[in-house]
Amino acid sequence: AAYNPDEINFCVGVEDPGEPDPTKRFKLYVGSESKGTTEWRLWLFTSQDPDRDFAFYAGSGTDGCLFEGQGTTWLEHGPKGPLPVQDGSTLYLFFSGKSDKAWSPGLLKSTDRGFSFSLVDTDPIVDSPSNSVTAFTAMSGNTLTVTDASGLRADAPIYIRQKSSYQEVRLSRIRNIT
Repeated sequence: AAYNPDEINFCVGVEDPGEPDPTKRFKLYVGSESKGTTEWRLWLFTSQDPDRDFAFYAGSGTDGCLFEGQGTTWLEHGPKGPLPVQDGSTLYLFFSGKSDKAWSPGLLKSTDRGFSFSLVDTDPIVDSPSNSVTAFTAMSGNTLTVTDASGLRADAPIYIRQKSSYQEVRLSRIRNIT
């Protein structure tokens, strides 16, 4: 297994205080894209100290990557702008993927402290009719009031565009639906 990226799209670090192996407490994820294709990969490097050298962690994918993605109609260009969110031993990695028309958010999920990942959905996690709200009636504190909540599900991520210019955007999670 060998780390072999064509083009690096992002690097993002995560500290996992609950990691039982102290040499893997700090994790550095690297997203790469294969030149001239729509294939992309997620790699992992670990360390016990963020000021020290990070060691390559060989995953089960090609050349030791953790995850291999193939471009789809909404994800023709590999992930960028990752946001890691850790909940115990589960690690969520929100990211942006681009088609020829627009950027859309996607989500990778790991249930083993970030050592293997799966794509949560083959479509973007928003921008599809089943996961979108076209209008909301009020937003106050932590509460968003919508006229139609069909298609939304509790504990799902939600992407809120507050202005038509796409300049003000919030990424959050649905905690409950009443």
